[in-house]
Amino acid sequence: MRSRVEAPPKQQEARVRLECTVSLANSGTSLEVLFDLLFWTGGQKIADDLWAQACYEAARALARNALPALTERLLGTALMPTPPIELHIASGKQDQPSLENTLNTNFLGHRTGTGILRRGADYLPDGLVATGDLPQAVTEVLRNIALDWRYLHPHLPVVHD
Repeated sequence: MRSRVEAPPKQQEARVRLECTVSLANSGTSLEVLFDLLFWTGGQKIADDLWAQACYEAARALARNALPALTERLLGTALMPTPPIELHIASGKQDQPSLENTLNTNFLGHRTGTGILRRGADYLPDGLVATGDLPQAVTEVLRNIALDWRYLHPHLPVVHD
């Protein structure tokens, strides 16, 4: 069975895409698991707390809901260490890779460089994921992405568990 989310009629592509991915490997075979969220912005910037919370929700859905069920079904056990989880933030429009017009980055503080904001990606810290501290793990990822975007002192909103 397939499900489909229809795009709003006047805007056929999502403006921001959040992806959370992980690869499961077993006996020479592997499976990549992808959880993604698409935002149709209607020309508005996504609020800082909304996209930070959305990043967390994607990570939580993957780590706490999808992975235990998948590993139980595919590998016979849900008691395996969580493999490295990567969080991506990218433009949903292939021809416009910039995120500046879609994400509100004012909360990140002063930017120390120039150039367009392109995708950002980083792995959730294994130690924080292992202890179940996903809000802090996602905050660390967002901090690293902000640093890559040249925001040297990012002020990140609190993500709620």
